[in-house]
Amino acid sequence: MSRRVGARIAAFFAGVQHDLPSLVQMLRVGSEDTFLMSGRRYRVEVKVDPLRWMGLNFELLDAVGARCLNYEIDTDLYDISEPGQREFALGIEDDIVAFLDALVAGSVRVGQVKGKTVMVVPGATGFYRIERGRFLTSSKQFDRLDEALRGGELHCLGRD
Repeated sequence: MSRRVGARIAAFFAGVQHDLPSLVQMLRVGSEDTFLMSGRRYRVEVKVDPLRWMGLNFELLDAVGARCLNYEIDTDLYDISEPGQREFALGIEDDIVAFLDALVAGSVRVGQVKGKTVMVVPGATGFYRIERGRFLTSSKQFDRLDEALRGGELHCLGRD
């Protein structure tokens, strides 16, 4: 039997809600599920509507709770209800769940590199350094963790 688009995300949040109920809220409006998770230093919103769109919005917060870095993973404008987009949608879902797993496991690192807010996230093919620029957020892939961390002091972002 093939996997339903959004099933892995729903399972992830069901598990976190069971283990850490204070971190997660789940809402349903029509065919769209919204999952909210927050800690002292972050907010995450994941929306899944298998008929149109799926995406994650992550906000890293500074010491006073203001957003200092934003990171998104989504299906963009692709119609994920189309059979030809199914594998693409499942790949995006895998990326979202991998990010959430890393966040909950404490594998996401944050800090400063050359005065810029930076986040390092493990991925399937290496490590991604997400960096806040003057106007946009950029992402660069590294093969090794030490390369992604070079030039800064980054610490693990816990689930607190």
